Amino acid sequence: MTLTKYVTYITTKFEINVVLLEEKKCIVKYGTHGYGPNKFNRISYLFIAPNDATSLYIVDCAQYFVHQCRIDDTGLCFGYVRKYVVIANVLQRHIS
Repeated sequence: MTLTKYVTYITTKFEINVVLLEEKKCIVKYGTHGYGPNKFNRISYLFIAPNDATSLYIVDCAQYFVHQCRIDDTGLCFGYVRKYVVIANVLQRHIS
């Protein structure tokens, strides 16, 4: 979940629900299951940087991508900007 002054962004596994705080109801659903722009496999995190309130970053841990979307002035619409590939090689040691 990510919160701005007027809207809350709540994520499910594949989509983002935009909830208008004044009306306390879901206004927009964004994204679907799949591969490509505006498609997700497992959203694990949403982030709006403090120094850039116009971008929403969506972490899809199943695809190893961070999607950047531009938030419009109303906070209800997103425009796809780009995706960043996350390269991680985490060694897990098992202790017997």
